[in-house]
Amino acid sequence: MKASEVFDLPLEANDEGLYQSDGSDEYVGQFNTPEQAAIAEVCINHADALADALELMIKSNWSAASEKRAGQVIAGAALAAYRGAK
Repeated sequence: MKASEVFDLPLEANDEGLYQSDGSDEYVGQFNTPEQAAIAEVCINHADALADALELMIKSNWSAASEKRAGQVIAGAALAAYRGAK
């Protein structure tokens, strides 16, 4: 599952927690400290982009066949670990 299927990305953090930056100002999480909220903001906003990059790596045409296969296995395993096997 993509983070963008759960949240309207990007999320933004303030002193109280995370909220959606789509104009609704709906809170999606509260944390004990502003630092925790800021770290969660970075993680959620970047995790989906990283998964999309891995997916692109899997689908791209790399020049050497052995490099391509090794890259596909590594990227596929990372993508499955993040999004879950389908």
